[in-house]
Amino acid sequence: QEYRQGKVKNNFLKDVHWSPDGLCVLTSSEDKMLRIFDIPQDSEEIGNEPNDWGPAHDSLRASLSIQEGETIYESAWYPGMHSSQPETCCVFSTTRDHPVHVWDAYTGQCRGSYCAYTDAEELTAAYSMGFDNTSNKLYCGYNNCIRVFDIERPGREHVLQPTFKRANRESTGQRGIISCISFNPDRSGLYAAGSYSRHIALLASPSGKLLYTLNGHRGGVTWLVWSACGNYLYSGARKDGEILCWDVRNTGDVLF
Repeated sequence: QEYRQGKVKNNFLKDVHWSPDGLCVLTSSEDKMLRIFDIPQDSEEIGNEPNDWGPAHDSLRASLSIQEGETIYESAWYPGMHSSQPETCCVFSTTRDHPVHVWDAYTGQCRGSYCAYTDAEELTAAYSMGFDNTSNKLYCGYNNCIRVFDIERPGREHVLQPTFKRANRESTGQRGIISCISFNPDRSGLYAAGSYSRHIALLASPSGKLLYTLNGHRGGVTWLVWSACGNYLYSGARKDGEILCWDVRNTGDVLF
């Protein structure tokens, strides 16, 4: 019901994320809205019998709605979030022609912004976001580069890590827009970055050194998830009917 009542026709969901503590769900949609839903935890509130379920239980109303100014590219919870610690309860979003914003998950107020500018001093928007294993660094994907921000210091200060270089008529690295970023959970510093040029790069943090490039998708890569053990990487892409699995211990071919 939340998505049918807006002004945008054919509104649809773009992102859905469980909070790290499992108590809330964050969504983003075509109407440029971020919504947070509190999930019922009490068995009496949910209903014990199948007959207890009805329209009141089949739909939830957002406990918080945040209106963004432009099309939302990506949204995410702060990885260290827990409802018992209000200072950790925040969500990040990146939108077209805007900096990355961090929002208070209780009040909806903007806590800060992470800004990047071109050589011509024009604001440029991040297309993707990822957090390192310490939850202290925010990695943002741009065209031909990744910018690393210190989460505790909103503003424009960051470390620039080019993903594509051209010299002496030779090009190296990962060309194109960095569309998704995901860190290996084994805390080794290894992370993956997908691009709309159909490639996946395996990189080492904090240096950003390119270790290996994975090729196999027919469209731009839009989705990356690591297995809990950190040995396998799953990827999805535009106009591609397959999810690919890679064994990062043997990166030559698709595992399945």
